Amino acid sequence: MLYNPFNGYGPFDWLVFLAIAGLLYAAFGRNGDFLGWLDLSENLERAFKAVRGTTGRSAMISGIAFLAIASICGGLAYYFDLESTYDWLAEARRAVESSYGLVSPQWAVMVGTLVSLFPTLLELFGARLARAGITFIEWLVYAFIVFDFITDLERSALFVQTYIDRGALLWAGPFAGGLGIAAKLVMTLIASLVMEMAFILFLAAGIVLILNAMKGAPETGRGDARTAGRA
Repeated sequence: MLYNPFNGYGPFDWLVFLAIAGLLYAAFGRNGDFLGWLDLSENLERAFKAVRGTTGRSAMISGIAFLAIASICGGLAYYFDLESTYDWLAEARRAVESSYGLVSPQWAVMVGTLVSLFPTLLELFGARLARAGITFIEWLVYAFIVFDFITDLERSALFVQTYIDRGALLWAGPFAGGLGIAAKLVMTLIASLVMEMAFILFLAAGIVLILNAMKGAPETGRGDARTAGRA
């Protein structure tokens, strides 16, 4: 039996949630480019541009911090997104593995794993083609965003529910139900789209910073000192 994360909420709770959703949309989403936000290639370009000029010790410290953040985001993305999607796609994975198993068992396992990663890969890399006006890719991206959201909902909602059960929303009084719905849906959105993107961006930027630090900054101070001594 499927878990229902919204069991027990009444009409007033949903009205509160809709009011919260409307305020969030008015504040953040009205003029946003949703597919642009998902476009991994464009976000990587921005991340590289942001860290390209950082060198020396600053680059090393920032790089280590970025890699630490990436490891945390990667663990959260695996638990809340990748592993839950992996479980949901078990039948599709078995069908693909049985087909490719006639060719090579190793190849079958690899392709089966890629099937589980397909929604995530399509969201991150298909957004660029969708933004180029390829309609069927755009619809495919949106379809798998919805699918990924559904597969991640149970774990994300249960995670939020543990804090609700501990009294995290008691302060909200009659509005606690609507805030609970909003928290579960926002957590699922973060699990489905944000964590995996953050993992890749922090990992890539961290590697660039470490490489910048290893190259070293030009030692202009020594050169100036030698010139002054000769004078």
